[in-house]
Amino acid sequence: MAGAPRRALGCGLLAAAWLSSGCQLAPRQQLEDCRRLSQTLRSENARLKDEALALRNDIQDYSERAVDDGRRLAMQAEAIRRLEASVLAYQDERSRMERAVRDLQENLAAASSSWNSLGQLDSSERRPARSAADQAALDGRDPPAEYPPIRP
Repeated sequence: MAGAPRRALGCGLLAAAWLSSGCQLAPRQQLEDCRRLSQTLRSENARLKDEALALRNDIQDYSERAVDDGRRLAMQAEAIRRLEASVLAYQDERSRMERAVRDLQENLAAASSSWNSLGQLDSSERRPARSAADQAALDGRDPPAEYPPIRP
């Protein structure tokens, strides 16, 4: 029975070592504080997960908007390019028309001066004056009353 005192001595030493190592039962207040802190940390973790999810959704929305904006900008750039080409074509046509009018004016001036250089025609070579009906027809008016309307 010599083993019984040895066993008691071993258990006593083990208990002393356990108590001296800092392993002791925590007071009730400390346990409540730990539970509250744990609950606070869980709720904070859940809030941060929700916030991260919301931010991911925002990022996805922004990336979709960026793609849409890129398409819209490309379409606007193409429209601007077409408008610039149209304006340049219009300016070229305007320049051609301006040159044509200038050439016509020069030709008319040259024809007028050559007509004047031929001299004045005498009265026998001049065309007869237009009648009132002819002048009215040229002006787009009704002929004078002296001519009755033509009926079929």
